[in-house]
Amino acid sequence: MPVTDTAPEYCRVSAMIAPVVALKANRPVRWNHRFFKIGDGGVSGEPFNSPPRTAALTNAVKHGYVMAMTNTGHDASREPLCPFPAEARYDGKGNADDASSYACVEPKT
Repeated sequence: MPVTDTAPEYCRVSAMIAPVVALKANRPVRWNHRFFKIGDGGVSGEPFNSPPRTAALTNAVKHGYVMAMTNTGHDASREPLCPFPAEARYDGKGNADDASSYACVEPKT
């Protein structure tokens, strides 16, 4: 990727493990030989171009880190992200591939 106002030049590798696991790795030209990974921990399924992920990418490559991210096979446009400990529950009525057919509910204890 070319130099921008906010990030140095870096190489991006994108991959898909069929059918749904996506990953990206970004290596700056001036690499510090360190690795930084984001994702999981509450942001699995978030689009790679979301503002938090874009900010993390920019910051990592600016400081020379190889930076990688994955969706771990989740697509938040199809599955809602619920704050822990809530769980996504299908309403049984709508399209199971549509996030609007789910609600975040507290788990039964």
